[in-house]
Amino acid sequence: MKKLLLLSLLSCSLFAQGLQSIYQEFENANYEDVIEKLNEEQYKKRQDQKYLGVRSYLLGVSHARLQDFELAIKYFKDALKNKNDAKEIYYELGQAQYAINQLDDSINNFKNSIKIKYKVEQSTYYIAYINQLKEDLPQAKKYYKLLLKNKDTSIEMKQIAYYQVALINLDIAKGTNRASEIVEKYILPDLYRAINILPNSSTADDIDKRILDIRKEFYLEEDKLVNGAPLPSQRLNLGVSEKIAYDNNVTRSDDLPSSTGTNKDSFYSQTRFNISKAYNFKRRYTLTPRFELTSTTYSDRNDTAIFSNDSYNITPEVDFSFAYKYKKKPARFFLNYTYDYQARDINSEKDRQYTYRSNQFSLGTELPHFEIGNTSISIKSQSFTYYNDSLNRSSTIFSIDQIIKKNYGIFILLYQYDMSDYENNETLSTNSHLFRLDYLYPGIFPNTTLNIGLADMLISYDDVSQDAARGLESNISFNTKFIRVINRNLSFNVEYLYTNNISDEDASNYTAHQTSFELNYDY
Repeated sequence: MKKLLLLSLLSCSLFAQGLQSIYQEFENANYEDVIEKLNEEQYKKRQDQKYLGVRSYLLGVSHARLQDFELAIKYFKDALKNKNDAKEIYYELGQAQYAINQLDDSINNFKNSIKIKYKVEQSTYYIAYINQLKEDLPQAKKYYKLLLKNKDTSIEMKQIAYYQVALINLDIAKGTNRASEIVEKYILPDLYRAINILPNSSTADDIDKRILDIRKEFYLEEDKLVNGAPLPSQRLNLGVSEKIAYDNNVTRSDDLPSSTGTNKDSFYSQTRFNISKAYNFKRRYTLTPRFELTSTTYSDRNDTAIFSNDSYNITPEVDFSFAYKYKKKPARFFLNYTYDYQARDINSEKDRQYTYRSNQFSLGTELPHFEIGNTSISIKSQSFTYYNDSLNRSSTIFSIDQIIKKNYGIFILLYQYDMSDYENNETLSTNSHLFRLDYLYPGIFPNTTLNIGLADMLISYDDVSQDAARGLESNISFNTKFIRVINRNLSFNVEYLYTNNISDEDASNYTAHQTSFELNYDY
């Protein structure tokens, strides 16, 4: 704006003579110096109209930038009297008048700015917002809607306008005897639509906070279950992630408990897509269907022991929970059904084919039995049907985990007992005990969470000869992961995983190191 003004002034040699130093100070935002110089006698005594118009405009802008709005308004009006035709003048005058609450005059000058097509978007917004402050809601809505209809309006401004229209409708709803119903059915959905216009913006964050305030104001307890726990969002959730990993000892995917490493390394990529939506009933029951699709591809396309691990999984799931209170604190029962279909390159033909399908039912509870954090107890039943009948198996899994909350992070202790029976090959049946400890440190760096995990799975075989040959196998793993949140939708994590399988059977001993980077987008 300043450069355009200076060019127009300097184009006239009459103005250029003697004002170069003032133009330079103005361009460098040295407004106090501009005011001081223009108030010197040599600049005050010149009386030709064009010069007075320019001088008054420069003084008006300088005083406005120094937040001396009353003097700024005086000089802007003097500039107009002296026929100053700078396009910016009405917009600048409107802003100065708005700053000292001269709202009607401010609206008129923003309208003048629109007439000469200067900062139409910003001027229209000011008119709408000032009318909103004056509680002239029809006029405010009129100008917000003009912003929404204008094809040149930026997406950021459209989000703000949509948000403000929703707030105006909220004020109107407050004057009715159906305010709570209107807010629930119309206002809140409009606010969620405003978020979806530009989900990553700071305005979207403000809308999120405003939604919480509105729910509290109208006693819409849908943000909490009857047990006091936060209500799961009923918005549709979509997620996409891409993982790139390097494994220095790719494990054979032969679906046997005695799987060993290949002593071969490879990169692999894993793409995951998931979608879910929660349905809440009477603030007590929550039904959440989910669907996930995962595809894994190894980079080594020449070694059959490697690329035979290429696979994809299709996993629909339904989770049902019932909210209740335990020791006057939030608790829940849960029931889960998961179906998993896998296709893998079982014939090493670079063609993924049906490998297995499984059904899993879980039943459990999560409750605050200890003050340190919630305890979860569950029992699962799994059944696997394979392309090869000898691999068919069923499992019963009992698990318990305990959360321990500390000021310096969160610990999660897990114990899991798994009894797996191979229907057509009893020599493969196993019992396993899994012990795991996880430590989470949110905020180790800004927007960054550290996760460290240590686990040991002890495996024994039901078959006497198999058990004697392999002994009590131990599969030890250690992982460390950094999770960085970029914004409300985007995050990434970097993870290192170490695995060491220990067995009396030398062929089953192996170690593996895996390093991965994963980018996640959730909407």
